[in-house]
Amino acid sequence: MSWIANLRGALDRGGLAALPPVDVGDGTSGMAAEWTIRVMLADLDGFDDLEPEEADDPVNVARRASLLADFRVLRLLID
Repeated sequence: MSWIANLRGALDRGGLAALPPVDVGDGTSGMAAEWTIRVMLADLDGFDDLEPEEADDPVNVARRASLLADFRVLRLLID
């Protein structure tokens, strides 16, 4: 999670604006990397707003795990 916090900081500082598009699936290959990362972080933040029973729902557990896997792919692509 510290890598994600660093990624968030780089995004806030504009340090990701020059990155080429990254393909982490779901149609992201044509999107600017900065925009893809912004969307991914917003999606991750959405899990913080879930009630405990919603967060424990198997669908949401699977969605979060999939998103974290996408972040691992992203890390391989941009580091």
